[in-house]
Amino acid sequence: AGANAGAKGDLAALGALLAGHLRGPLLLLLSGPPGSGKSTFCEELLRCCGVAGDPVLTGWTVVCQDTAGASGIKPGKREKVEAAAKAGLARGQSVVVDRTNLDATQRAHFTAIGRGLAVPVHVLVFSTPHAKCAQRVKQRVGHPGGVEGDRGVGVLKRFGKLSPPSLAEQIDTIVSCADEAQVSAAALIYACGVVRADAAGQSKRSQAHGTIGAAPAA
Repeated sequence: AGANAGAKGDLAALGALLAGHLRGPLLLLLSGPPGSGKSTFCEELLRCCGVAGDPVLTGWTVVCQDTAGASGIKPGKREKVEAAAKAGLARGQSVVVDRTNLDATQRAHFTAIGRGLAVPVHVLVFSTPHAKCAQRVKQRVGHPGGVEGDRGVGVLKRFGKLSPPSLAEQIDTIVSCADEAQVSAAALIYACGVVRADAAGQSKRSQAHGTIGAAPAA
């Protein structure tokens, strides 16, 4: 199954993303419990950006509450994550928010940023089975927030259930990933699909898809 198998919302924009000509920047919220694959997605996203080496793309900034502390290696406050997201978008970069974002209240802090800056907001939902999340958390070593080992499994058990995002939350597109293959596919799609607002040329992906002419605004 493709990474967009569970997609809903602005499917025209998703099609532009797949074809490599969605005008950015874009705000992407990750939504899922510890161990669901969010940080792995971010690592793969940045790796794909480096491989793509396409100057037409916005590039991505990852903002994560687990490393938002003063040292950059410890958890910090949500407000610091919000500020980092705003700064990245202001630079014209797309931003991915690596945070649990388990319910509408948590997501609202960031959807408001997107609306305020007139930036499209996508949510990538990680529907990884609980047992798989627990296995990953137990095997972790060196997690910034200490969510690892048996203690981490205990933290995972205390997390509330994911309240699925809704388009009514002023979200433009929602994409669901159920396994590692879909997470990897989503990373590649987002890494190579968002072009700078001022880009005059086509992205490498767009050229490969045979897109002709300037891409429409998102």
